[in-house]
Amino acid sequence: MPRCSARLALITAVLLAHAPSAARAEQAPGRVVLPPSFGAPEGNVDASGAGPAVGLPDGGVVLGAGRRGTVVLRQLRRDGAPEAGFGQGGTARVTVPGDAFTLSHLLRRPDGRLLLVGTTPPASKYEQPRLAVVALSAQGALDPAFGQNGVGRPGVSGGGAAALQPDGSVVLAGTTGQVSPEIETNPNAGASFSWKVARLTPAGALDPGFGDAGVATVPVGAGRDTGGYGVGVTATGRLITLGRSLGRTLVTALTPTGAADPAYGGGAPVPVPSSSSTMLVDPTGRVDVVGTERVLRLTAEGAPDATFGEGGTTTYPQMLAPQGLPTADGGLLVSSATGFDPRPPSQPALRVLPISPTGALGATTDVNPGFGGGLGSFARMSSRLEQDGFLPGRLLPRPDGSFVLTGGVRIVRYTGEGTGFSTGLPAVAALTAALEPDRAFGGPQSPARFRLSVSVQRASQDASLHRILVRGMASAPGLALLRVRDTRRRVLAQSLEPIYAGGTTTVRVPLTAIGRSVLRRGRSVRVSVGYAFRDVLTSTTHGARISRLR
Repeated sequence: MPRCSARLALITAVLLAHAPSAARAEQAPGRVVLPPSFGAPEGNVDASGAGPAVGLPDGGVVLGAGRRGTVVLRQLRRDGAPEAGFGQGGTARVTVPGDAFTLSHLLRRPDGRLLLVGTTPPASKYEQPRLAVVALSAQGALDPAFGQNGVGRPGVSGGGAAALQPDGSVVLAGTTGQVSPEIETNPNAGASFSWKVARLTPAGALDPGFGDAGVATVPVGAGRDTGGYGVGVTATGRLITLGRSLGRTLVTALTPTGAADPAYGGGAPVPVPSSSSTMLVDPTGRVDVVGTERVLRLTAEGAPDATFGEGGTTTYPQMLAPQGLPTADGGLLVSSATGFDPRPPSQPALRVLPISPTGALGATTDVNPGFGGGLGSFARMSSRLEQDGFLPGRLLPRPDGSFVLTGGVRIVRYTGEGTGFSTGLPAVAALTAALEPDRAFGGPQSPARFRLSVSVQRASQDASLHRILVRGMASAPGLALLRVRDTRRRVLAQSLEPIYAGGTTTVRVPLTAIGRSVLRRGRSVRVSVGYAFRDVLTSTTHGARISRLR
């Protein structure tokens, strides 16, 4: 068997031997880690646990995750405890009628009802996924009175940018069109997409008073890359939308009825930096367009704001997929994850840069909530036990000026180039207004526990199978460093094992070259199996077990 295939078979066998205990949330002062939304592990290395989220007026939060038409929502109170009145014990599981629905955004109406914005499969392989909006009650139940059986279909495609209007209507930016079917034989075949904005009524139907039967076309011409990916609403009902067309990134405005607004930008779409990833629309009509290296502020008329930065633009060191958050004084916070891969605990998970109302840069704050997880590895031990696998999602404001940081804790094992297994655990950290940990959130931390046993096995068989079997029982997900030594302190086997869930796991610890040599020749080999276990909240325990391989 090829080496990579043998390794994959070994890992698969380990996963099948895992017997998780009943999933439960893990908590510590300032942070909470929830069970995975769809079981663990997944047969890929892409699980993140981070998903859409929306803040609540009381300082709580709703987290979402979706897969193949099923959406799982968790609601936490301000103190991090599950909201018992939401779903069942704080968790709602919703089956979306119709085609498989993929969740991308969460919106909350003022009365507490939730809207799930996402996509369903495209009408053909030449088109993009179609946008859909699913309505839920404040308790997380499907609202069948919305749209058709709880689903509103705006008739446009794209990534799912959406915003709420004060009356409960929903506006969505996207596209319509397709790639030419000639793409089957001609890689240079043309494509024609148009930038669209649709509006659904509070009841989930296309609004006949908006655009053409509920869908407005942004007049920029059709093209291969044309479409909207941002939208916001002003206090007057004007719609501001962000998108691309013919290689340019643009901001433009529509009237409340969906017509192009001639008073905005001199009647033409306003070019903005091509790196623009998100847009903040103030009720007054002011717009902040946030990119990887700069933020551009536009006035309510669509002109660069001369009072902000240099000619309306402020630059800063490059950020990774930055997000913007308005502040009460008219400035903004720009936040960015420091990377997508697990990192040493000494490195921050998030950087937050304050920008004043005049565009002056403040001091960057590094945020490190303190989570565990990370990358498991084989015998070469390319990873350390002390890792931080937290991937930041959304930084959400609370009414009192503090924050909630949502995201996920990743636990990953690669079995080849881009292949392996992973789990993503939804995680939340609470931060003060100064971006320090809010220890009133979460609760007392339980110490990590790990019990290890060595099953009866023959040294010669271990040598031929290139492994030693051990059995571990973990109190929570995390990483376990396992090292097998003989009486001469030689390392016979070692591995940094991903523990995808609390419970019992049978682990095949790979032999080192010395281990294969010793076990091939030996009988009744006395070994010490040492372990160090670190859970997803960084609690660590150590120990060893003496055994004998026959």
